[in-house]
Amino acid sequence: MIARRRAIRRRRSSRARSIDPSTAYDQPPRYGEPLSLDPRTMPGAAYGVAAPAARPPASSIRSRASGLLLWDRCGRGRLGPVSVTPAATLACPLVSVLDQWIDTAVQPAALRWFGQPVVEIKQISAYSCRGMNGNSNARISEHAFGNALDIAVFTLADGRKIAVKTGWHGAPEEQGFLRDVQGAACDRFTTVLAPGSDAYHYDHMHVDLMRRASGRRACNPNPVSGEEVAARVRGRHAGKRGDLSVTGSVSPRRQAGSRGAPNALTMACACRWRCRSADGEDD
Repeated sequence: MIARRRAIRRRRSSRARSIDPSTAYDQPPRYGEPLSLDPRTMPGAAYGVAAPAARPPASSIRSRASGLLLWDRCGRGRLGPVSVTPAATLACPLVSVLDQWIDTAVQPAALRWFGQPVVEIKQISAYSCRGMNGNSNARISEHAFGNALDIAVFTLADGRKIAVKTGWHGAPEEQGFLRDVQGAACDRFTTVLAPGSDAYHYDHMHVDLMRRASGRRACNPNPVSGEEVAARVRGRHAGKRGDLSVTGSVSPRRQAGSRGAPNALTMACACRWRCRSADGEDD
């Protein structure tokens, strides 16, 4: 019985060794070319061949891996695309929300405050496997999932740069623009952190789509209308120039040689001095 089993095993092993892998199957290899990662490629079409009627994506996508996109231009509105420098590796859902935010909030705000569109956005952090605020001992950051973006500068069509670091407390139109885009971001993203939120975000605006069990959103500092902030700044500037219509402003300096009417304190002091001189107390 044992000898019979050994003979069966020998026959099976000899059969396996006699198979030639190159001639075992007559059908050709299924994949003749590398797999295309272009999202415009139609399912079922030959690999590497894009469908002729496919609509170009809203964002320029150069590579994709594990749901991450290389995002180097955005926006699909009438004002044209906005370049993103350097190119940012982001999760697909975040790219979609960013495109909407730029089209419906950033560009209208730029036209309102500066009369021209944004043509470039400078980002300083996108996909980065790290802890929050760069602390390796802290909770893992949304940047580690490609689910966050840090925006530092908006560049206008004429080349003017609106930096978050300086513009947050800069000219009235810069403050108004940045406050408007931050307020709109709070309606679309689950986390928005701008200058004034903490020491780590003094020079950029952080946006992400962090999911919280409570459904809570984080927007710091609290959003304020850009028009309201700009009005405050204009009021402070007017006060410094001596505009009497502004409460607390300093009145213009009197002309040399002019004398105003004496006030009550001046008259009281003069009267006291004359009375003491008449009584002989002071000489």
